[in-house]
Amino acid sequence: MIQLCTLEYLPIHDLTSAWNRCWQGYFHDLTYDIEHLNLWLNLGQVSLKNSISLLSNEQVAGFSLLAFNGHDGWIAGTAIDPDHRGKGLFKQMMTAQLAEAKRIRLKRVFLEVLSNNIIAIQSYKDLGFKYLRVLNSYRVEPFENQRESYRRGRHLFEVQLEDYFNHREINGFNPSWQRREHYLKRYLRLKAFINSSGTSGFLLTGELSPKLLDIWTSMPHEVAGLIYYLFQYSESFNLINQPRDWLSAYLASKISPESTKLEMCYDIPI
Repeated sequence: MIQLCTLEYLPIHDLTSAWNRCWQGYFHDLTYDIEHLNLWLNLGQVSLKNSISLLSNEQVAGFSLLAFNGHDGWIAGTAIDPDHRGKGLFKQMMTAQLAEAKRIRLKRVFLEVLSNNIIAIQSYKDLGFKYLRVLNSYRVEPFENQRESYRRGRHLFEVQLEDYFNHREINGFNPSWQRREHYLKRYLRLKAFINSSGTSGFLLTGELSPKLLDIWTSMPHEVAGLIYYLFQYSESFNLINQPRDWLSAYLASKISPESTKLEMCYDIPI
């Protein structure tokens, strides 16, 4: 017996168990404990009362997590229990999720899917999601001959968060959901840096071993100096969901991305 309902009343320990069970066999290990899942839900602004659960004999057989800000929504995770795959339930579940997004008057729903997950990509296309762009994620270690690049770059200064995001917007950087302003501001102990011309910047979180959350530039000749300056704060860094821009072009000449995603969007009909 298959039922569709929301996740609003599912206890967190049951949701954690369902998360781990449904992600089995995925490309990466996504096993979470309760604390980690709580962090993901809170950071991602997931609305459980608007997220869809697929039940089989009162057990979660699949789920879709919906977050939203303004008129935009984001699928923060969706998976089907291995015992229930290949039965057409994913389309049924996601159709219900998009109907819920329309009910709460969202205009768009975004998601990211690994570029090698061909089955999922086709499923999203069948539902009406459109391809937007490629997003790359990197693990970046110090490059050789960076000191000269740093001397050619502009010095960066710590600034207020509002100044950081204002300059980022002025320079036309268009981030994916996890690097949008409302998402990044939920992190603690943020430090924002931009250069004197306001054409490059990056955002860190944490004190002892800062984590990179965001980096951008509108000037190709500033990329190497920007990265070198970042290395003054971190011995290495992870960069997620970087669109094709001057920064990703520079990194492509040095290293290969650890993973590549497709950003997709569903425009909700009026």
